Amino acid sequence: MPECPEIYIMSLFLKSKVMNKKIKSIDVFNKTNAKMKKIKTKMINNNEILDISTKGKLLWFELSDGKYILSSFGLEGYWSYEETNKYEKLKITFDDDTNLYYIDKLNFGTLEIGKKELLETKINKLGIDILQTKISDNELKNIIVEYKNKLKKDKNIVKILMSQDDIICGIGNYLVAEILYDAKINPHRNLQDLDNDELLKLAHSMRKLVKNAYYHNDTRYTKHYNTFMKTLQSKIDDGKYNEFHEDIKLLKNFRLHVYRQEKDSHGNEVKTDNIVVGRTTYWCPEIQK
Repeated sequence: MPECPEIYIMSLFLKSKVMNKKIKSIDVFNKTNAKMKKIKTKMINNNEILDISTKGKLLWFELSDGKYILSSFGLEGYWSYEETNKYEKLKITFDDDTNLYYIDKLNFGTLEIGKKELLETKINKLGIDILQTKISDNELKNIIVEYKNKLKKDKNIVKILMSQDDIICGIGNYLVAEILYDAKINPHRNLQDLDNDELLKLAHSMRKLVKNAYYHNDTRYTKHYNTFMKTLQSKIDDGKYNEFHEDIKLLKNFRLHVYRQEKDSHGNEVKTDNIVVGRTTYWCPEIQK
């Protein structure tokens, strides 16, 4: 599943391809999706794409007629400038005869079109975007503490990070695993059990991991944008793209230590558990206490 670094990277790719282009036509290939059909009927020829933005795992296109296309991606959805002849759900043709495809093998992603009120309803339900929000370790820790103090019963830290998008959005399975590894926190622990120092370390690890996952992204998901990815780091270095969390130094070598690994970089065994239904949590008992 794409997480906030991948969604943001996708928005940069899309901006490089379709900004200010006029829409000539829409083709919907997923005949059973009512919301996609609605996009076709509500889109107007010569509508121009003015901007593309993200928050957490939500991406949206701003159109010249005041409407917005809202896109979520489920497990494998993505936008592509190249036809795959498989799994295309929607095609946008522009006035220069180039095409943009929404591709989703598993059909878990969603597309909606509506006015600004629809967009605001969606984004107002989301907490801070952990990549794009300018925030210090201490400020982020305080947000976690505030949420912790409101809890009426113990809640597992993995379940919180995976499900509480109204507090902090954009984190999913691979980031949770790597964040908890970096913070040296056992994924079976409850939030209420973490002391102040551990919460501060957790906040730092969240900012550190999303920044490096953005800059060094080598996930299967961004393979769709291979050519674009070759220029991403240089454009961040040159200031053309945001760096984010500038107080945190980029790692020279970034890798996933536990997610889908058998051993971490120190040779310690990586264990898997099903803490959240339908998700595998990877962790290292030797490191995470």
